[in-house]
Amino acid sequence: MRRIAMSIAAAGVLVAGAFVASTLTNGQATALTGDAQQTDFRFGDGAGAVLEDVLDDLVEAGTLTSDQAEAVKEAMLAKREEIRAEREALREAHEAIREQIRGFLEDDVIDADELSQLPEDHVLRDEDGPFADALEDGEITRAELQEVRIRRHFRRHH
Repeated sequence: MRRIAMSIAAAGVLVAGAFVASTLTNGQATALTGDAQQTDFRFGDGAGAVLEDVLDDLVEAGTLTSDQAEAVKEAMLAKREEIRAEREALREAHEAIREQIRGFLEDDVIDADELSQLPEDHVLRDEDGPFADALEDGEITRAELQEVRIRRHFRRHH
């Protein structure tokens, strides 16, 4: 009995690892190709092949039934789609904020009224954040934005 419990625990770890690896790998491929509509996933590719092998071995050993293995696959695909949808929604929300900021900057200044339209946790509104000095007068100019971006770039890369 202990051996079966250990096998199930080991399978869980391998399944989780394969899921994370396949999610990261496929996420990077989507980012590079820009093909966010691609949702088909075959367990026989890359890290998914490991998952397929582990599940097949567990079915063969009698630890899991083929129905249980199929349920694991379906749950993995459902979770993967859920994560993908969350990422897409987040990406769209960030893009909407970027567009809003571009609109604010048409006059080269983001004033207090415009800043108040951004989410409360946005970096431009953070009184202790990288734009704190620029916020002292209640507005952020395009030049101040560029200055902070340059400073942040050099801190990261030098």
